[in-house]
Amino acid sequence: MPEPNSKSAGAVGAAVYSRLMLAAYDLLVHRITGPFAFGCSTKKVLFPFFSQHFSKNHLDIGVGTGYFLANTQTPPDAKITLMDLNQNCLDTTSRRLGGAATRTVLHDALLPLPFDDKFDSISLFYLLHCLPSPVERKLELFTNLKRNISPTGVIYGASVLGQGVKWSWFGSWYWPIMLKNGVMDNKGDNEEAFARVLGENFERVELRVEGTVLLFVASEPKKDSLGGRKSVDIV
Repeated sequence: MPEPNSKSAGAVGAAVYSRLMLAAYDLLVHRITGPFAFGCSTKKVLFPFFSQHFSKNHLDIGVGTGYFLANTQTPPDAKITLMDLNQNCLDTTSRRLGGAATRTVLHDALLPLPFDDKFDSISLFYLLHCLPSPVERKLELFTNLKRNISPTGVIYGASVLGQGVKWSWFGSWYWPIMLKNGVMDNKGDNEEAFARVLGENFERVELRVEGTVLLFVASEPKKDSLGGRKSVDIV
């Protein structure tokens, strides 16, 4: 399959994930930058959060190396769909999951899904802060994805915020480099925008911030985007 299309909105952020980069990804992201730059431990916070909402009918968007899926107990009858804009990420994750029943989809997360399947869980971990600004544009994906969530399903994930958070000394040095290189594009990302857009599309929304990372989970997709929010819990 081809590399990410340069005309795609998310291509710049996706293209950085070469095979060499992916070989070091878990160490760099989950053991160094996550806890020390972003102030959010993968082991203590992100992985338990991922496992809590994972189902055997799951769509993972922005798969990275498949770290979370590979470390989650997956039932034998699980149906896992992997979606990413980078073929290297899809290949790496598919190999890592081994015998698990997986389907890979090369697709831009900012576009409607190329299928009508319904999922009981959809995850987006460390993806949204890589998508191009403005924040309102990237969060439109929730309007698209709610059509692919079952009535009892959830969509959840984690994203580094650019506003309303306090950076560590390491993070205050590291983050501008990621912005300059185009790996991250989250200078305008804030919790209020997530609460507003998720609340417009889902009946139930829960948000909490760990360090600079927003953890979100939403359920009960609305049939349309009209009307006020019924339940948005901000911890």
